[in-house]
Amino acid sequence: MLSSILTSGKQTKNQINDLFSKQIEIIEKQVESKSKNNVDLEDDNEQGLKQTQEDKEQMDADRIRRTLFVGNVSINAKKNDIRKVFTQYGEIEKVWFRSIPVDRATKKENVKLPVRAAVLMGKIQEGAQSQNCYILFKDAKSAKSATQQDGQLFMNLHLRCTLEGQKKKDHIKTAFVGNLPFDIEEEEVRKAFEEAFGQINYVRVIKDPYRHVGKGFGYVSFNEFQSLKKALQAQTIEIKGREVRIKKAAETTKREGKELNNAKNAFQRIQKKQQFSQKGKRPRKNTQNKEQTQNKQEKQQFRVQIHKKIQKMKKKRYNPKEIKEQINNIKTQRKTQVKDTNIFNQY
Repeated sequence: MLSSILTSGKQTKNQINDLFSKQIEIIEKQVESKSKNNVDLEDDNEQGLKQTQEDKEQMDADRIRRTLFVGNVSINAKKNDIRKVFTQYGEIEKVWFRSIPVDRATKKENVKLPVRAAVLMGKIQEGAQSQNCYILFKDAKSAKSATQQDGQLFMNLHLRCTLEGQKKKDHIKTAFVGNLPFDIEEEEVRKAFEEAFGQINYVRVIKDPYRHVGKGFGYVSFNEFQSLKKALQAQTIEIKGREVRIKKAAETTKREGKELNNAKNAFQRIQKKQQFSQKGKRPRKNTQNKEQTQNKQEKQQFRVQIHKKIQKMKKKRYNPKEIKEQINNIKTQRKTQVKDTNIFNQY
């Protein structure tokens, strides 16, 4: 009886082990198939992301070609007014305003007040006359043809029309203007220069994008080279009681070179920040001279060594454990002395 029971128990154990091994094999096969499917899905996702990025880049490039920048637009102009002027060149998808000079006092009073709400409430900076505008056309050809409005009067202001992503390269007839009043408008500069030197192609006063106030310099492009010569010979002109400096504008290639250098530096900074976020180490500035860096490192190491030595000396002098042991030793010595005296007194 016992032998039959034991044999039957062994058989059941073997059957159970076989079942477990079969189940493990099935699970392993399922896991392998899932991992393969996941790998395929990851590859598909990577390809999809690359395609979406390329599509976005193409869309952005197409959008830039179809966008027209319009500067020196009247502050009282509305979207319908701009559509009326520019619909003759083609269909317009969108019109929006930028660099709206909102009053700074309202921003202090209402910190959370958005620009759009401030514009709707009519809280615009006093003395401000102009703003910038962008027009998105359906075709790139219509955006190109719309540049014909450059220099035309619109609501008593001369418009500056350029394609988005393209800059004016007429540096031969352009003068750099410095020491301008901060509250000056482009029309005032145009009037002063036209009266003194001749006809003007365009005027651009550089403004702070946050405060919407002039930075004190700008550019004046003349229609004729002789008028530019007159301006350069004069060297200065008085506008609003200030002597405005006149110099030859730098070539666009030099300015573009500076911009490219700035862009490269910015790209390098972004890469370093990404490395810092991945590794958790702070990026260090690359010094040109390796000797200087070595000397600095040696000095730092020497300072660290001195600091460690001083700490060891302090621990030796003011170690509380050693002081406690010394006190306990003194106490035990005193106790032994007292016992000896008591024994001596007994005799």
